[in-house]
Amino acid sequence: MYTQAQLLKIMLEDARRKTLKGIEGVTKEQLFDAPLPNEECIGSYLMHLGECDLGWYEEMTGDKVPQELKDKNYYGVWIGCPKEEAHPPKEAPEIEDYISAITDARKPILDFLDKATDSDLDEVIIAYKGHGDIKMTKRDIINRLISHENHTRGQMFLLMRMGGIKTNFNNIWGIRLEHNMRNPK
Repeated sequence: MYTQAQLLKIMLEDARRKTLKGIEGVTKEQLFDAPLPNEECIGSYLMHLGECDLGWYEEMTGDKVPQELKDKNYYGVWIGCPKEEAHPPKEAPEIEDYISAITDARKPILDFLDKATDSDLDEVIIAYKGHGDIKMTKRDIINRLISHENHTRGQMFLLMRMGGIKTNFNNIWGIRLEHNMRNPK
């Protein structure tokens, strides 16, 4: 039987697997160029996932992540920041760079879950210090990360479809379709 920490880790890994599966066959240029006018590029959404992992890890544990890891994920300087603070890459990063960055950002969370007991997950922390001071359990934070990745993946894939970006993966929504349902006659 799995502990709650193990189940949360499985759900985090599954969310990431679906996200990465959904960008298979996409070029680095397609990740870097906005799929539609006035929209963020898909790559910035990927880095945003890493950025959130790092930020919530710091909130949850009180530990600081290395600045190098934040820089690798364009923490606070690509998506959703004031224009004067934006420092996105000037040219398209390699796909492997996106994957490496968000994988490295997720690792501290997964390592935390490997060591966490179910009672550790019940520990209450104060999140958004100075911006609302909200009491949350560590379990709440992990669930928030799972929900956020699923939501962000939906945004990415919808923008990709609207922008005409085709992937190699036919099952990006996580729905299993029989072959005859994918290609109705």
